[in-house]
Amino acid sequence: MTDDEFKYLMGLPKHINDESIQLPEDRNLGKTLTVLSDKTKHVFSIDSDRRSTIEISKKKIQERYMNAPEQMVRLEIDCKPHVNPDGTKLSRNHIHIYTEEYGMSLAFELEGFDSDLFNNMDNFSSVFKDFCKFCNINLDGIPLQEVL
Repeated sequence: MTDDEFKYLMGLPKHINDESIQLPEDRNLGKTLTVLSDKTKHVFSIDSDRRSTIEISKKKIQERYMNAPEQMVRLEIDCKPHVNPDGTKLSRNHIHIYTEEYGMSLAFELEGFDSDLFNNMDNFSSVFKDFCKFCNINLDGIPLQEVL
């Protein structure tokens, strides 16, 4: 996928193809949600995970492009720190965004990433809503199970 294709896919207005969303509770896997483009036949999915045997605060959410399974964006909260391919060291809270340069994602620190997003990382439903907003996924009219 090229960077231009990624930007195009991210910019597409999308919606979740489910009547309601049940977010995973602590230490449970969530189901995969199907995400459809409002204007094209492109199909995406969102996977969320709060499973951890060591740290119950660990959270992951990712959007994948299903027409050619590519991970587009992955948000990690309280996950293992690591180093990007370019040598950048990351903390436990970061977001992976696809880049053509590496044929995979680069991670960016959440602190300072976007002042309107990811400000309440202790509330999984808030994190999920912000993730959908970043990925241009409309949640209007879909009941969301609140998770404390």
